[in-house]
Amino acid sequence: MSQSPAPRHLGSSYIMETRIGAGAQGEVWRGRRTDARETLAFKVLRAELVENPDVVERFIKERSTLLRVRSPYVVAIRDVVIEGSTFAIVMDYVAGDSLRALLQGRGNLPPHDVATLGAQIAQGLAAVHGAGVLHRDLKPENVLLADDPDAMSRAAMSRATTETALPAAASTRTSTDALGTLVPRLADFGVASLVTQTGQVATANVIGTPQYLAPELGDGQPSGRAGDLYALGVTLYEMACGAVPFHADSPVALLRLHADHAPTRPDDIPD
Repeated sequence: MSQSPAPRHLGSSYIMETRIGAGAQGEVWRGRRTDARETLAFKVLRAELVENPDVVERFIKERSTLLRVRSPYVVAIRDVVIEGSTFAIVMDYVAGDSLRALLQGRGNLPPHDVATLGAQIAQGLAAVHGAGVLHRDLKPENVLLADDPDAMSRAAMSRATTETALPAAASTRTSTDALGTLVPRLADFGVASLVTQTGQVATANVIGTPQYLAPELGDGQPSGRAGDLYALGVTLYEMACGAVPFHADSPVALLRLHADHAPTRPDDIPD
């Protein structure tokens, strides 16, 4: 087992204390400001991304836009730090698991919880779009679940209203309070939106998550906000059914299924 890297300073304002993850775009660290105890998250981009002047230029140009996105359903970006060959995004730290982890543990969620989470994720996405940013990689891995002590009371009020309006048949798979006090927070919108604008990196990202890719993007056509909404639709389907709507042996075949076929609905999913 490899040892975790030693803590490291980032500029004069931050210290990254513990590496908590790594992925295709870089490493994720937990740390804080040097003059405060509040825990923060740091996404350190891979060196080859930093070497791409287009990526650096876009981040510098759109830094103020990213910092402006504020929503209770978005992981806020606090700062963007460039120090030599290190390029880091400073974000809110969310201690909970991802929506992917929740689905892996439960398989699927009851309709009320799908609607509750889906509406909140949509509000977060609307805030991102309202700032003029596209996500481009919306999927359960990029939805973090944060603990909100007030979420339970709000959910109870929402459930009372919803159940009054639902027909009797909709009682199948009713809410099991699986969410508790968890609320979704959309993550990685800054990285996904800006990094995927650059040639080779964009191709890698598209191939990496074709299950959530809008058909027009697979054909090389622009999509804009519609592509994010399509990915949200696939995520909602997966939350309700426990699986994505299409499976195939290759990304190209999978994209053709998205373009040419309508997803089926399991028998026990109510209208």
